[in-house]
Amino acid sequence: VVKLIKDETKDDRTITAIFQFLPGSPTTVSFQNDTLATFVTLEIQNITAATIRVNGGIVSLPFSVKDGDMISISIVRTDSVSLSEIILRGTVPL
Repeated sequence: VVKLIKDETKDDRTITAIFQFLPGSPTTVSFQNDTLATFVTLEIQNITAATIRVNGGIVSLPFSVKDGDMISISIVRTDSVSLSEIILRGTVPL
């Protein structure tokens, strides 16, 4: 489950990307990005390790993505029978 939440009010151009890995689901998600953004913080729940790749290359915070980039997120769960979640927060250009 992937949720992208953008706040495009006049003064606040924040973006929050929430990636939920349900119990028993695969531990990797890949998708083609459709927005310009820079991610600066990462929150994790029930995850021992996470690897984020943009166009095949491993990235670390902060990192930027543009329209058409391929993003892949792989995780190692702490508890395989519980929901795992990654929350990326950042900004989109004005």
